[in-house]
Amino acid sequence: MKPSILSMLFVTLAALPARAWTVTNISQNPSSADMLPYVYGPHVIWERRGRGYSEIYYYNLDVGGSATKISPTASAFNAWVHGSYIVWQNSYGEICAYDLDVGGSPIIIGRDGGGCQVYGSNVVWRGNDGNDYEIYHYDLDVGGSPTNISQNDSQDASPHLYGSHVVWRAWDGNDYEIYHYDLDVGGSPINISQSNDRHEYSPQVYGSQVVWESSDANDTEIYFYDLDVGGSPTNISQNDGNSDKDPKLRGSRVVWNSWNGNDWEVYSYYLGAGGSPTNISQNDSDDNAAVVYGSRVVWQSIVSYYGEIYFYDLDVGGLPINISQSDGIDDRYPQVYGSHVVWQSWNGSDLEIFAATIPEPSTLLLLGMGAVGLLIHALRTRR
Repeated sequence: MKPSILSMLFVTLAALPARAWTVTNISQNPSSADMLPYVYGPHVIWERRGRGYSEIYYYNLDVGGSATKISPTASAFNAWVHGSYIVWQNSYGEICAYDLDVGGSPIIIGRDGGGCQVYGSNVVWRGNDGNDYEIYHYDLDVGGSPTNISQNDSQDASPHLYGSHVVWRAWDGNDYEIYHYDLDVGGSPINISQSNDRHEYSPQVYGSQVVWESSDANDTEIYFYDLDVGGSPTNISQNDGNSDKDPKLRGSRVVWNSWNGNDWEVYSYYLGAGGSPTNISQNDSDDNAAVVYGSRVVWQSIVSYYGEIYFYDLDVGGLPINISQSDGIDDRYPQVYGSHVVWQSWNGSDLEIFAATIPEPSTLLLLGMGAVGLLIHALRTRR
């Protein structure tokens, strides 16, 4: 049986030269599992698991050297970094914060909580008030006590923060809705999803733009809402009968995972242009865990049970590029910020954290043209 064009395309992409990408093992720890990295600027954090507990480690891509442990003895996980601030939760349910510019010991800013995020000096998390879970806020520059910003008697979860805008999902007695709160304005949270027949999940906010996943009896779709404009949410996935999930937002770019009837693909949508979403993964494998920064998108593609990390530049176009290029090694959970991509990689012995530097756009264009040339050659050879 002759291989399909799509399978040939995938092999072609895997053959792209790796020399244009600088890929480095930054955890360099053969005795423990390093996993779930997150990157902001040159700052990379991740969990190191071993001996029955986990710790938070930090690495500066501009400085190099060895990774530094920043969490104390309690098991720590779900870390987030923005600017010089790192936050995480520990096994006691405490929300901890650490300032890279100050050093010293972490401080405890909340209890009975989880799902923390930081932006600037603002930290939000889901915390138990003794009755149910609420959304709390703490300003690291101000101090004092945390503030309950959800202010209800229902379950609140999945907070996401950008600037002064906080979004989360909350049970309204009928289903889960998406709520918004402006830290600069105060007042009461506002229901922006306004649906009584669907469950809403996975909210993301960037500036005045909010996206989330909405589930009904038929499938799940991706919805968009502009805080500056108001009105009703807009279905931007437009994919009735197939599921769309896990949206990620940066600027006017939205990416998510979409089932096409055969496998999971990565779709993108430009909020400033409208129109229909675009399939940017374009293969026969399961593609998921997509994230976006500006025009740069990364995701994991499962090939023969192993994950590979793929990159696509929405401004450059062309074909996706395999940047992990590690056949037989499982690469997963990529993150991207600026020119940096990080992910976890199983080398057959343990999990390590790898970082790659994105080449200049002109180099990316040449790589894409090279991939097309290889594909044309493969098609001609196949005849």
